[in-house]
Amino acid sequence: MNESITGVKRQIKKGISSMIYPIQRIILRSILKSVEEAILERNTLVPEIPGDKRLVLAPHVDDDFIGCGGMILQTVKNRKRVEIAYLTDSGKRGTGGDAAARSTERRKEAVNVAESTGIPPEHLHFLQGVDGELFNSSIEEELSRLIRKMKPDAIFAPIFLDTHKDHIACLEKLLYAIRKEPATFKDIKIYFYESQSPITPKYSNIVLDITDFWKEKRRALQGYPSQGNDFAFVEVMNRVNGETFRKPYCEVFLKVSPEDLAEFQFSDSEELLRIRERLEPLRGPGSLLKAYKSSLRNKEGLEGF
Repeated sequence: MNESITGVKRQIKKGISSMIYPIQRIILRSILKSVEEAILERNTLVPEIPGDKRLVLAPHVDDDFIGCGGMILQTVKNRKRVEIAYLTDSGKRGTGGDAAARSTERRKEAVNVAESTGIPPEHLHFLQGVDGELFNSSIEEELSRLIRKMKPDAIFAPIFLDTHKDHIACLEKLLYAIRKEPATFKDIKIYFYESQSPITPKYSNIVLDITDFWKEKRRALQGYPSQGNDFAFVEVMNRVNGETFRKPYCEVFLKVSPEDLAEFQFSDSEELLRIRERLEPLRGPGSLLKAYKSSLRNKEGLEGF
């Protein structure tokens, strides 16, 4: 009976969300129009990310395809190399009975999605971080070795101004590698992607048109059934990203040099965690305005890049 009631409530909430979304989108479109000049001046619209070898850092299984699935799919299509490092065991959320079972379940999902999209299984790396405890997980040396061995042209990581603390911790692990071995990063560019909290085109500087890959990205996202998520929020983000550029679907990134990142004023984790408390996650179409307004208010520091 309880499950039945929960299902009804979920459907009602989804119905209300679908009704208010068009209104919210009109309002957001007006907000973006008011800063259109700044968006166009700051961003470069690109058909492809440069480089032949890309490493994606994902704190959890599915972060990779949420934030940069279009880029991943395009890389595979163009016969270039992409490898994905999952920094934690992703064991907090799933249908399994305990953390170990959930971790196994999500690892299988990652492998299945990779197989369905053309990524060789040997290009997936499962590091030893603990889901929800990445700050306290000693994966720095493991991550440094992977970067040193692969020598990627570009590293993709979740934006560090986000609503999940593991995404913030990812910056700390990456900074460790950069500061320890700066020579390794001499020819590497860092691209931060959005996940739970939008970067917004106002604070990104690279916009990738993924219109040709959107349907395939949506199919790939359905490969994570353990999350009980329809990933409608991803479509919302990708549509908003393309609004100013008159493109149906885009992914946005904040491109940063390792040198600038190492000196970034917001590299203090405590400050980032305080900002996190003021951010609203984009959970679906119904939270569109709330999420974007909170990002616009609290991510001004990204303009420093």
